[in-house]
Amino acid sequence: MGTSKSRHEKREHWSIGITDIINAVQLQKSNEQRATVSIENKTSENDPPVQQMISEREDTRVVQSTHVENEESPSFGTQKPVAKLNPSEKKTFAQISQPSNQDLLIAAYKFNNITRRSNIEFTVIGGFSARIFGGNRITKSLDILIAPQVSINNKASVRQIIDELFRNNPNVLEYTRLDRQGHIIVIHENVGVAINFVDSVNNIYHFPDLVAETHPDGTPWSRNDPEPTWSYRYIQPARMQTGSKVPILLPRLLLQQRVLLFTRPHEKDELNRKKNDVNDIAIYLTSLYGSEHQSFTDEEARELLSHIRNILRFADSYQMEGLDVAKWRWINIPLRMPTIYGTLHLGCTSHGHLTRNTGQPA
Repeated sequence: MGTSKSRHEKREHWSIGITDIINAVQLQKSNEQRATVSIENKTSENDPPVQQMISEREDTRVVQSTHVENEESPSFGTQKPVAKLNPSEKKTFAQISQPSNQDLLIAAYKFNNITRRSNIEFTVIGGFSARIFGGNRITKSLDILIAPQVSINNKASVRQIIDELFRNNPNVLEYTRLDRQGHIIVIHENVGVAINFVDSVNNIYHFPDLVAETHPDGTPWSRNDPEPTWSYRYIQPARMQTGSKVPILLPRLLLQQRVLLFTRPHEKDELNRKKNDVNDIAIYLTSLYGSEHQSFTDEEARELLSHIRNILRFADSYQMEGLDVAKWRWINIPLRMPTIYGTLHLGCTSHGHLTRNTGQPA
């Protein structure tokens, strides 16, 4: 089982299961072909990081998800573009309401290529990150954690980076509304996938700052350096001859963020968002099970424990699976295992003890 000390005693490339590299993870079929995601842990490129959402609408949150659907929406090829305008009129753009997995892969591929040329640090977070690790639920947008740049007055700014990116990459990065609102990545003609940004330094969503797996020159970090927070994943949209290594936040940190923000005040669609979060948490747990040096510290585990118990009660009430106790224990979350007397409820009695389904103290 993973221990709280192992993550700090030895710095290694993050691995899934027991192997160092897992290739050819097939995501849900989109259109006529499957898109391939290869998970790699060796870093040979210098890509970027991200945090806090940039949006004119204060009630928007990057971690918001969409309803879970049974079928994936068609890719852009079957979605009708906005009607073409006269040459004298300004071209308008529209957001794909339910992008397919193929649409999301193309959007991530295009955004990664643009940011690499611009030397901008970012990682993928949100619902699409769960799809990278094997999930298949519907998500409406590509969510990006982006590192701010220090301006002349020593203030870190993400808005300036985003504005420059969109200004320098017209017809690929565009807006669906006036006043530079409704950010999208255009994937076909004048339709695109919505993209949300979160500042990696100044955010309220418990996302970390961006730290690559190695120094920019490829040399490993020393023991006293900050821990890496992301790793590369190779994605290749269907019908494209080449793919791209895209930085994705580590599943341990994605899991931690979902757990800490499982309960949120003043939320409109709490039930469906929580169900989506449970599905994503199950994916992150599975990807961490069997990995090394990715356990939570004892202090982190204590902070997360009450939140996890709340999530398990919610999942149990809706008969949702995938949150096995053994998987939590592997990453140093001290949940009690089921016994021959029955399954342990993960709430507490008035005395602070865990209880079994018999109602007796465990």
